[in-house]
Amino acid sequence: MYFRLIGIFILLAGGGLTVGIAARTSVNRTEVAHLGAAAYFTKTMKFDLFHVNPPLGKIITGLPIVFCRPTVDLKSYSPRPQDRSEWNVGADFIAANPPEKIRWICFLGRCAFVPIIFLGGWFEFKLATELYGYASGLVFTILWSLSPLFLGWGATLCPDMAAASLGIVAVYWFRRWLQTPTWKHVFGTVI
Repeated sequence: MYFRLIGIFILLAGGGLTVGIAARTSVNRTEVAHLGAAAYFTKTMKFDLFHVNPPLGKIITGLPIVFCRPTVDLKSYSPRPQDRSEWNVGADFIAANPPEKIRWICFLGRCAFVPIIFLGGWFEFKLATELYGYASGLVFTILWSLSPLFLGWGATLCPDMAAASLGIVAVYWFRRWLQTPTWKHVFGTVI
């Protein structure tokens, strides 16, 4: 019981640090393209920009764009995948809106990824605890929540940490399915 509370506290501390970093940092180069792809998605409901990444990141990043109602400029859009026009659409999106609105959209989009990162952290705690005991679960949670990679990439619009988190969830449920092949474990693995 106490180990779970300590694990949750560590995850919350890492999430708080992530949100703090997200509030204090400016938009990085890769986030420009993710913002452009998310703005394009909110305007057209298509996922053909930044097609090298799964659509979940565009959906999550698009939520603050929908609520903040910024100007979306798609003059640089090209339907040809080899043009990689998400970079130009993102630059146009940033140029078409005031800096305060871009910072707010970026912050909200970054914070929208934090629950997914918590989910991955919780399942990595469960997996390590089931495999090697509570002490290893806590060690892994400390490494997950306080590592520079977690803090750095978790505080961006890039879907890397969300993909890592959902990968851990899938590994956990797949392992459970291998132990007890039930439909519940199949759905946990697929979802």
